[in-house]
Amino acid sequence: MPDFFGVYDNLDTQEYLSFYATIYGVVGNEAERRIDELLELVDLRDKKHDYVDELSRGMKQRLCLARTLIHQPKLLLLDEPASGLEPRARLELQGILKNLCAQKVTILLSSHVLKDLSEMCTNLGIIESGKLVIQGPMKEIMAKQKAENPLTMKIIEGHDTAIKLLKRIPEVTNIASKEGSISFHFYGEESKEAELLSGLIASGVSIASYKREEGTLEEIFLRLTK
Repeated sequence: MPDFFGVYDNLDTQEYLSFYATIYGVVGNEAERRIDELLELVDLRDKKHDYVDELSRGMKQRLCLARTLIHQPKLLLLDEPASGLEPRARLELQGILKNLCAQKVTILLSSHVLKDLSEMCTNLGIIESGKLVIQGPMKEIMAKQKAENPLTMKIIEGHDTAIKLLKRIPEVTNIASKEGSISFHFYGEESKEAELLSGLIASGVSIASYKREEGTLEEIFLRLTK
């Protein structure tokens, strides 16, 4: 399914899918059944006899997905499937793709809309200049990159004391202070991180909140690419 695709404007949606079904050798009752299933899947059943030219961009995108599925492939190659779609249409498309994954269809998705990828994909690969710079399960990549995200503390009392203590810890870098909050990078094991927090509290620092920023796929992309 390409980013931009050709449609035959003088056909209605049923005729359009019937044409492609014939190309793939799906004919007769099987074609009718398959077309009805796909129109239901992509939520275009009520547009069965509408001309393709009358459909919105999002509807055409879903129709193209139905066309791609007409012969029940086990592997889908989708290039920017949410390109140009408004928010509701994008969410609808995400729901369809998740439904297909649940049916054991493998989907290879190419996109620059990283938020969509983070919400849909189980595995990730980032390519720069024709080379894979990172690949693997999405959860593992996000977890590994989490250490690169700063820790942020909101201090009620003992702000200066906290700064002094943090500067003495070799695993702490990039300390920044703003409006009662302190952020810093911590490169160490979780046990060391727990000791850091205990030490601050024991030194009389009153902490209202302490958390590591979650980070996003966009941040990982920018960090790994030039």
